[in-house]
Amino acid sequence: MFKRLVFGAILIAAAVIFWWKTDVIRIDVVGQPSQTGGFQDEIEQPFFENLARETGLPLSVRYRPLEAVGHKDTYQLPMLKDRTLDLVSLRFLQNSAVEPELMGIDLVGLIPDFKTGREVVRAYAPIIQRALEERFSARLLGIWPRGPQVFFCQRPIARLHDLAGMKVRIGGATLAPLMTAIGAVPVLIPFDETKEALRIGLVDCAITSSASANSAGWPEHTKYSYSFTTQLGLNGYAINLALWGRLSASQQKIFQQAFDKHVETIWTFAERLHDTSSACNTGGLCENGKAYHLVMVTPTPEDVNTLREIMKTSALVEWKTLCEKVDPGCSRHWHDLLDPIILGPPSVSPSASP
Repeated sequence: MFKRLVFGAILIAAAVIFWWKTDVIRIDVVGQPSQTGGFQDEIEQPFFENLARETGLPLSVRYRPLEAVGHKDTYQLPMLKDRTLDLVSLRFLQNSAVEPELMGIDLVGLIPDFKTGREVVRAYAPIIQRALEERFSARLLGIWPRGPQVFFCQRPIARLHDLAGMKVRIGGATLAPLMTAIGAVPVLIPFDETKEALRIGLVDCAITSSASANSAGWPEHTKYSYSFTTQLGLNGYAINLALWGRLSASQQKIFQQAFDKHVETIWTFAERLHDTSSACNTGGLCENGKAYHLVMVTPTPEDVNTLREIMKTSALVEWKTLCEKVDPGCSRHWHDLLDPIILGPPSVSPSASP
């Protein structure tokens, strides 16, 4: 009798183990490029590698940086929709061509600092969520900033209009109206190819965050850091709805809470990293990064006002045209949600953290 009881217990245990293993939810995660530095290797990768343990959920997570998966970041949303990807560290700028709402939340000149960025994200995130769900069968898990997107130039620059005639690398079409308005030539180049483009003189300037530029080595081939914030560099996390639906209601709550905490960590990290990376790039105290000695150029009040006018008369107008074709009524929603936030007096120090 005892042997039969032991044998029965073994069978039950084996069945439970088999059930648990077959019920594991496997998630293939595509992250940020490793060239983005601290965001990717200090914050994002450890979060996903520890996600199953921290949440206690039956997850098997495989995390890979963008360059390890063999496709460009501009295809993230279509690949979520057809379930080729499970969960992505969604690059808003690069995917705004297929989903204009991603452009609307971070228009050129819209967000001058982190404080305003938080307000804009709180107000507009539901619009992004609806767009992803309706058009790409995906769920938004959170929105976070890479940090102020500023200029790194080889040629001398003292004010915004000095960029006239220069070839400026941009990461997405969002920045094209600004470049055109000031007489610069926008050149669309992937992030991982920009350092070489600067080295061989294919472009005179390039735009990214201070941290990403430092990590990717852009200061090796530039001389000036023009701290003029064009955008806050918003990104997010999105999961395809088919995978999301495999989680129970209680599991979804735990999963979302983990991302809420992670996203808040990134906001805090981004503010600190912007300050420290800017110092590293321009000869200041460099505690975490590679030290360079670029000339720091501060935007003038006229530069700030020019950018604000370009946002209203060019960037916003062009965005409305694109967005209304995809999502009729989006212009009204944008103004209803964001006008109360952005119609204050312009800041003269757009690159400064609050």
